[in-house]
Amino acid sequence: MLLSLRYNFLFVHIAKTGGTSIRATLNRYRWRDPYYLPQFICSRISHLTGHRLGCKFPRHAKIIAAREMLPRELFESVFKFAFIRNPWDLQVSSFHVFINCAISNLKRTAFLDQDGSAVQSFAAGQRHAIQN
Repeated sequence: MLLSLRYNFLFVHIAKTGGTSIRATLNRYRWRDPYYLPQFICSRISHLTGHRLGCKFPRHAKIIAAREMLPRELFESVFKFAFIRNPWDLQVSSFHVFINCAISNLKRTAFLDQDGSAVQSFAAGQRHAIQN
């Protein structure tokens, strides 16, 4: 999530939707924002405390986090935007990330067994994520 008070926007970074490129593009506006330095200091303090303090929006935070942490009038006044992705493409991409991470941690033959448990394990994880 990226908040700019000077430019009056809140970018909600949804995972696997190109948000890193958007953040990189918007990053040049951060230092022009007079509120960036206090936000940066809060970010560092949050990092040093293991993010136990609620003074920083995590990168992939849901918009409800901003709604809960920002004053109501500020939250309602900023332009909020996000980019979404075709759900099928998102699932295929997530599956490939899942497989690549698992393969790098385990031998290919041990992970991709004959009964298709890799696909079943991925699907079970996706169902769990959707339910939460």
